Amino acid sequence: MGKWSDRAKQIEEGQPRANSANSAISPPIDTNDTNGTASPVRILKHWHSKLVALDPENPPDGFGAKEWWQLWLDACWLYETHADYAVRNGWTAQSLFGVNVDNPPAGGMAQLLQSSRSVVFNGPRAVVRSYGVTFKRNSAWAEGCPLIWELGK
Repeated sequence: MGKWSDRAKQIEEGQPRANSANSAISPPIDTNDTNGTASPVRILKHWHSKLVALDPENPPDGFGAKEWWQLWLDACWLYETHADYAVRNGWTAQSLFGVNVDNPPAGGMAQLLQSSRSVVFNGPRAVVRSYGVTFKRNSAWAEGCPLIWELGK
């Protein structure tokens, strides 16, 4: 998969989805591993394989088409822009990609963004500015939330 923005453009232009069956998928790993046993590279590859498998045009229960599309864009942007730093500073899959259907601000960073691109990570802390409101989060946020790729099956 190329950049998420390229995939979004393909979808908007009505181009068919590439067959993801041929893409390499890393072996199952604990994506919430914070004790250092899984390498950051393996975790990032695992997250990538899960994100590229999502269908942004097929929202799961509890999401409207526009809301799901935006969450998918935000998750891909977050992965592409900040995941490398975040995983090396204790951020887990749940803290980045966890989803709370009933209370979106309680979800992970991707759900909190809501199209904002004003994010600053500082080790295990992050600040997001969205619609004039500042949200502070830490790497333990959204623990227990299902992951975006668990909803988008």
